[in-house]
Amino acid sequence: MRIVLGGLGHGHLHVVAHARKLLDAGAEVVLIDDGVFRYSSLAAGILGGRYAVEDGMLDSRALAACCGVRHVPANIGGIDPSARRVRLEDGSELSYDIISLNLGSTVVAPFAVADGASVFHAKPLLQLTGLRDALRAMIGARQTPRLIVVGGGHSGCELAANAAALGRRYGAAMDITLIAPEDRVMADAPAPVSEGMAAILHGFGITVRTSLRCESVESETVRLADGASLPFDHVLLATGLKPSPVAHLPGLDFDAAGGLCVRATLQSVADDKVFAIGDCAHLAYDPRPNVGVFGVRAGPVLAHNLLAAIRGETMRIYEPQKHWFAALNLGDGTGFGLWRGHHWHGRLPLFLKERIDKRFMQRYRRLYSRRPVRKTPELVSPQ
Repeated sequence: MRIVLGGLGHGHLHVVAHARKLLDAGAEVVLIDDGVFRYSSLAAGILGGRYAVEDGMLDSRALAACCGVRHVPANIGGIDPSARRVRLEDGSELSYDIISLNLGSTVVAPFAVADGASVFHAKPLLQLTGLRDALRAMIGARQTPRLIVVGGGHSGCELAANAAALGRRYGAAMDITLIAPEDRVMADAPAPVSEGMAAILHGFGITVRTSLRCESVESETVRLADGASLPFDHVLLATGLKPSPVAHLPGLDFDAAGGLCVRATLQSVADDKVFAIGDCAHLAYDPRPNVGVFGVRAGPVLAHNLLAAIRGETMRIYEPQKHWFAALNLGDGTGFGLWRGHHWHGRLPLFLKERIDKRFMQRYRRLYSRRPVRKTPELVSPQ
């Protein structure tokens, strides 16, 4: 019995850390990922210079080794559920009996982007480290970077604030414009929340332009729906997320955005041998936004259900919480906390956020830094 874990997202971290039960039940557990887990919750702080890049990364190969999980350092090119085979980008293939997907999401650009334009995406983390380095290079050359952030949601606001923080860290001027297509930033939140965030951004010297849609990103300018053009040095797209296209398995059911539809057991509604959690999954019975907390909370249910699938036992039901705490790192030592439609700004939200993030990363980093490597059986054939 071979269980393949496609991608190392928040939920698969828990499965890998608790893989012993699967191994003891006779399963071979294989993790396919590029070798690094990147924690999106720390991404904005890395852009702003509060954290080092290493703070937001885990060595997935070392984690897999200490937990007895076979690690395949690769990216998935495609999955054939009818043949139960995974195709890697190098053309090789791997069979599976059960597969679980935790592949995350990518940023959607709902407009044309010119080739060669200096454009970065809110995900993955390497995009933000690239932007940080580009901004620092201009600062080092005594230039004032012109940065346009497209997208007025939680991510766009947090990243714009941390770009401004990067400039303050080096005592340099920054020309930052945030473009939001809605009539206010964080339009999915109550009006007082949006107004509070807008005031904070203005206080950081960020120009906020609402009710404007981006028509295209050209080589040196962003063209807006009202006909205006804004010159830029760099553009950061925070325009929404789309499930990883790799999770679009032929013959299975998906929602309009491309998320794999799963039941309350986290199994595909069309294939019991396929599980999915996180951004690449669509909870057909109880839809939720793309927020990391749902992947974290789904991890223990997924681990239990993978074991139940092997043993033929009863599976658990995943019931996503209706309310969750969220906090944005504003880059100045304060945070913006959100809970049940209420908000507060100050040091406490950032303290709580950093405490949660630190505990989460240390929980897994300690496994491979202290635990002896668990020997895994040799894989005779990739078939």
